[in-house]
Amino acid sequence: CAFCRTSLMPSSVPSSEPSNDPSSMPSSLPSNTPTHLPTPCTGKEMELELSTDYNYDETSWAVMDSSGTLLRKSNITYLRFTTYIENLCLGINQCYTFTIFDSFGDGLLVGNSGSYKLSWDGEEIKTGRNFAYEEVTLFGDTCFPTDPPSSIPSFTATPTTPPIALQIIPFQYSYQNGDPQGCCGGYYDDPSLNILNDGVKPTYISSTNGVAFDDYDHDYKPLLDLGAHCNVNKIEVSYIVNSVWAKYGVRKITCSSSSDEPNVGYDEWKYTASEVNTLEEGNGLHTFTISTNNWNDVRYIELSEVKTFRESETIINEVTVYGSVLATPTTSPVPSVLPSSSLLPSLSTVPSLIPSIVHSDEPSAVPSTNPSLNPSASTNPSSKLSAVPSGCISTPTSNCCGNGICDSDEGYTSCPADCGVVEFFVTMDAGNGSYG
Repeated sequence: CAFCRTSLMPSSVPSSEPSNDPSSMPSSLPSNTPTHLPTPCTGKEMELELSTDYNYDETSWAVMDSSGTLLRKSNITYLRFTTYIENLCLGINQCYTFTIFDSFGDGLLVGNSGSYKLSWDGEEIKTGRNFAYEEVTLFGDTCFPTDPPSSIPSFTATPTTPPIALQIIPFQYSYQNGDPQGCCGGYYDDPSLNILNDGVKPTYISSTNGVAFDDYDHDYKPLLDLGAHCNVNKIEVSYIVNSVWAKYGVRKITCSSSSDEPNVGYDEWKYTASEVNTLEEGNGLHTFTISTNNWNDVRYIELSEVKTFRESETIINEVTVYGSVLATPTTSPVPSVLPSSSLLPSLSTVPSLIPSIVHSDEPSAVPSTNPSLNPSASTNPSSKLSAVPSGCISTPTSNCCGNGICDSDEGYTSCPADCGVVEFFVTMDAGNGSYG
């Protein structure tokens, strides 16, 4: 159009036909359709429907993956008696953890209108409202097996060594840096030394179930005595968070160990392990794990360092040690008191029948009935004289050393060639192991 001009201002009356040229000024009215559509979820969607109760400001929640990485948490201030819907797109073939918290410990019960519903990929998996301080739900594709194996797996007949069973190792303990300081009518002390090893993990703080630790004057350094040498795989420390009482979570724990009992201020530990907590938890019971897979042959473990969030106190109520007790070493065999075989005569020279175990230096009044012991059956005495060892009697009679017979006038000292075996058992001194 030769005489057409582009308007610098939009017309107050809409044109019956759209202009071919764009307006130089943006329209003051919003578009009826969004410029860009929402990005579709390429994985699966978690949906949380949360209805707050009267105490709306006590509620929060968090989602973590299997490695403990925080993926999403509540980041708005909720209103009373209001329903909220949160959606989160997550990857498939993983396992996730959803945790809902209530800082006062009464769940979503106040006002009888609070509740929550958790769904995964369009399917409802959890509802709740009465959960005290917190409630944890696992969800995802790999948290639990869903399909049975297609066939019975084959097995080999080759025997394998079974793994050593991981067990809870009991212990006694004492404090190396002063006894816990109680307050408020008996809270946070440990007069009977039984709070950390009683096997109880309470979810709330009472006057008898926890010890207060911090980075400063409440650094008590409890020393655990396992009672035997052990291989230790992990240590769990359980604690309670109550933000209303300014009792917060553990930020870092360092454990040290040794085979022998250390002195106070001991700094030459056999092993040391530390773990750092990157996520500050909500109210309730929590457990912190310190990995110690390389701790071999230890008996004493010290909680050398306990650091908390917000430079406040944390209430520890239980320590659990997992591992295996080492087998008691086998006692070395006692050296034999028997003389060397080179000192004993060959068995072929010992008579098959021994008339008496007890040797007598006096001749027997009763002649032996064994032909081999009869003097008349002996060979020519003169022929035995050359076989007499030095130190033996050398009288050329039938009772002569070297004839293979321990005669009545021979002994181990005078004739070990004939009397060695019999005389050894008779004259060995049971008191000092010497021989006659």
